[in-house]
Amino acid sequence: MGRFMNKATGLGILSSVLVSTAALAGGFDRGAVNIDQLFDRDRFSARAGVTYVNPQRTINNIQRPPVGAPFAGASIDVDGDYWVPRFGVKTNVAQGVDCLATYTEPFGADAKYGTNNIYSPSAVEFYLDTQDYGLTCSYQHAMGSTKYGDSFLRFIAGGSYMEVQGFLSRQSFFFGSAGLGVPPFNETGLGTFSIEDEAFGWRAGLAYEIPEIALNATILYSSEYDLDLTGIQDNRGFTTLNPVQQAALGGPTIPIRLLGAEIPQALDIKLQTGINESTLVFLNMRWQDWSRLSILPVINRNTNTPTGSTLDVSYRDGYTVTAGFGKKLSEKVSTLTSLTWDRGTSTIVGTQSDTWTLAAGIRYKENDRLRFSFGGAIGILEGGMSSINPANPDPSSGITYSFDADYVYALTTSVKYRF
Repeated sequence: MGRFMNKATGLGILSSVLVSTAALAGGFDRGAVNIDQLFDRDRFSARAGVTYVNPQRTINNIQRPPVGAPFAGASIDVDGDYWVPRFGVKTNVAQGVDCLATYTEPFGADAKYGTNNIYSPSAVEFYLDTQDYGLTCSYQHAMGSTKYGDSFLRFIAGGSYMEVQGFLSRQSFFFGSAGLGVPPFNETGLGTFSIEDEAFGWRAGLAYEIPEIALNATILYSSEYDLDLTGIQDNRGFTTLNPVQQAALGGPTIPIRLLGAEIPQALDIKLQTGINESTLVFLNMRWQDWSRLSILPVINRNTNTPTGSTLDVSYRDGYTVTAGFGKKLSEKVSTLTSLTWDRGTSTIVGTQSDTWTLAAGIRYKENDRLRFSFGGAIGILEGGMSSINPANPDPSSGITYSFDADYVYALTTSVKYRF
């Protein structure tokens, strides 16, 4: 039976263009650690790429107690565009044994709300940055011949070292006593909250392959990254406490620990096969245990007691499904089109709503060693509302707002060298 489609063609497109859709996933997920390059049939390959994502999110009708607080009912355009770099080197170590070294920034968040507005007591700026250094290896075992070609079972195992940094700033307002007052109000300061840690995670999985028809079925489990995030909180802008109350906590700046933080476990299932000499179809599914993150209390490390501040996430599990097809137009040019549904992870707080994304890309083969990929995506972020209980221990959390359906855009490019 004739060869349908070189597997490297199909997966080469997937690992570049699909990054633009994976980078829009729920929770803090920006595509996780992608190991598609491990399946290259080349003895050696190196690949570098970057994805730019620009969500157009606006939050509306922002309200917080007391009634009549400054700027109530306002709308804010949330500035939260970001870049996701990726780099991978794959080599054939021995007969049937391949290894892939990767660097990426697989999880993160970026949002800027501005100062002197109704939202700034909850957040002025927020970001979570991760850097992941990974190594994944596999052993390919021959399973015998089928009517479509030789089949193989691949055993996959690997791990990652991840660095995590988080930052949140808030603006406090006073009018006579603690709390957000009515006009005229006093701006009392911009407090900061910064945390960091390092952690290890591991992954393991199986893949069934028939290279002759570009068939690949992979299941991959990724463990959680347990985090002990510690850092500094500046109480001058981070609570509604007056200076005397701040002193009772240990001063305007205190060492802190964030309880219950982790990058949760995940499961990926990927299926693809060639259906004729120039066409490949695929289906990718991902689950991640984001419901592990709820309301995370902040602990004063001096006194080992709660500070009264919290990081309110209240996520539900994330599910992502991507389906599409790749088309080989010529010996030099291949294309891909995909549609992705991502179930938003937000529940009572946040704007991580369901997302539908259409992506397309092209790969150009300069020669047998050098290949370029370009792609883009446009998505719809569904609308919703957020309402945090004002009785929460963190007084800044008593806020409600809504958001309409918005758009998100992404661009990605990569270059690959192989021999």
